[in-house]
Amino acid sequence: MGGQVRPVTQADYPEFRRLLLAERERLLQELATLGERLQQVEEIGLVEAANEDDYGDVASEAFEREKGFALETSVQGMLRMVEDALRKLEAGTYGTCERCGGPIDVERLRALPFASLCIRCKAEQERESGSGNGWSG
Repeated sequence: MGGQVRPVTQADYPEFRRLLLAERERLLQELATLGERLQQVEEIGLVEAANEDDYGDVASEAFEREKGFALETSVQGMLRMVEDALRKLEAGTYGTCERCGGPIDVERLRALPFASLCIRCKAEQERESGSGNGWSG
């Protein structure tokens, strides 16, 4: 995958603004849906808890709620990254690696418009965090 990194130019900005705005819209929708679902889980949970002492149900409700909150947190995290990327577009610093200051390849950004690290720094970060499984953000 060696080869030349093609940096983002001002000419690419409109394309990435579109991508980021679409991504932000999608994430906001997802948050709204998650919020509604969590609300329902809360309400159902309260009704069921009042009606019976079935601990299995209560435990699965708690699990659903936890899962919902975890999802919500990760969606909010992504939303923050999208907002940061939009701010960088406004400032004219979009597509620059936050770690080494070098350009992030335009193809990487097309795949992940809110990437803040170039491929090399991302790989180094994963090595340092020692996760070993490559799944860490």
